Amino acid sequence: MSLAEKIRTARTGESLFDDMPPEQIYAIKARVQIAIAIFNERERRGMERKEFASLCGVTQETVLKWESGECNFTVEELAKLSYKLRTPFSFPPIPAYAKSRTAIPMQGQYGHNKSTHYTGWGTSLQGEMSAAFSG
Repeated sequence: MSLAEKIRTARTGESLFDDMPPEQIYAIKARVQIAIAIFNERERRGMERKEFASLCGVTQETVLKWESGECNFTVEELAKLSYKLRTPFSFPPIPAYAKSRTAIPMQGQYGHNKSTHYTGWGTSLQGEMSAAFSG
């Protein structure tokens, strides 16, 4: 059942997220945070949706979809939008329960396996993005 369907059929006091895995809840929070950032950027520029859509090279309907959190961006789409707007997007902090989980195995630069922990995940990328957009 989609989140929109859950919202439409929910009863007062009923949780919408009880049966969702934590990573899906996190993904929803990330989409909402990106939607808010896009809306705030449009408002900061004092633009109507039509004008903002033209700047971004998309339709007004696409901007509405972005701002409503309905868009599930690919990494490439989000990177291109970030570049066009000169605005880096960030994700919500990883919840404490996720930081204590087992490390994620990753392929190392030289072909060996290594582990990367959740703690500090994304910090270096965020720093790189900030550096890329400053100056």
